Amino acid sequence: MKPRIIVSHGEMNALAAMFDVSLPTVRSALRGQSFSLRSQNIREAAIERGGVRVVELSGIPDGQ
Repeated sequence: MKPRIIVSHGEMNALAAMFDVSLPTVRSALRGQSFSLRSQNIREAAIERGGVRVVELSGIPDGQ
């Protein structure tokens, strides 16, 4: 249940340009798969720029 940050594709491009990294690096940071200082900074910037933090819950039946 790693928290993820959801942003638009255009915002992912902007974050990649801001931090001079590739889109896969931004995706990895926003999915919580990387814990480097740069990834933490990408996540902070994404939230500041309107990203939404999402936590997926498991074990809850659909429709309830």
